[in-house]
Amino acid sequence: MLLNTIKDRGLQFLKSKPIEQIAIPEMPALSQIIGNLRTQQVNLIVAETGFGKSDFGVDLSLKLALQGNQTLFFSSEMTLQAIFPRFLANTKKIHRKDAEKMHIEYLEGDDETKKGYEIIYVEALKDINLRLEFDKDFYDIYQTIIQHKEQFGTKFVFIDHMLSLKNDPAKTQKIFTNDADRLDYFHEQLDELGKLYDICFICLTQFNKQGEYGQQHGKRTLGDVAGGRSIGHVVENALYFYESEEDRKWNESEPNQPWRFGYKSHIRTLKKRNGEGGDITVRHKKSMCVVFEEPNQVKNRNL
Repeated sequence: MLLNTIKDRGLQFLKSKPIEQIAIPEMPALSQIIGNLRTQQVNLIVAETGFGKSDFGVDLSLKLALQGNQTLFFSSEMTLQAIFPRFLANTKKIHRKDAEKMHIEYLEGDDETKKGYEIIYVEALKDINLRLEFDKDFYDIYQTIIQHKEQFGTKFVFIDHMLSLKNDPAKTQKIFTNDADRLDYFHEQLDELGKLYDICFICLTQFNKQGEYGQQHGKRTLGDVAGGRSIGHVVENALYFYESEEDRKWNESEPNQPWRFGYKSHIRTLKKRNGEGGDITVRHKKSMCVVFEEPNQVKNRNL
């Protein structure tokens, strides 16, 4: 007997587990414009090449992990030696160069020096619910996500970044002739995996190469995001991390100000399915790989 009447579906809905909503720690305005992060969701963070989306990903993953959420971060583009100083700089609020210097001093130090640094690392990182992997092949990433979910209850998965992922036809039984089709397949597989295992994906990605130069400072649109049909029907939020022309002028006018207070930047929703959408102002402390909101940007819904 088919239980598909609206009454049956209503009872089914009442008994089902709600899709969890998670406010982004320390970023209330961003949470508002996207309607919070949600499990069973694929999100994109997109920026020009070299702008700082990896810093944003590192910062956001740490915010969520420090809140107690089991988080998995794939550094599919950078090695451990390249990405880890960003995590350490963020957590210890030190300059990234100092984090790199600590590595050299450890390797060159005596046993006592090494023990001291190991204690610093353990104390700084022991309570962070974040795991770091370096798979580059999509099939391997897919399997690793399932393993982490089953073993640790992973809720958030970050992938940095999508264009660097490889496809092994022997594993996926898929051959792609262009990046758009390849990315569509990746996005669609993540969407299915998220719904099956109740996971929120945050994928760092880029714009299509054509027209990349000359379209900076907030002039990009959803159609510029790397990928094809999946951008429209699979991705729930596409967040554009950028520097406006006004930001650029301010950041360049007095070099010490951005270094001390963070480079003024913006995050805009190119696409959203929940929330209010819009554009917020953030500061990017590049030396520490930290991104934070300027205050008083949450809108009063009663106005």
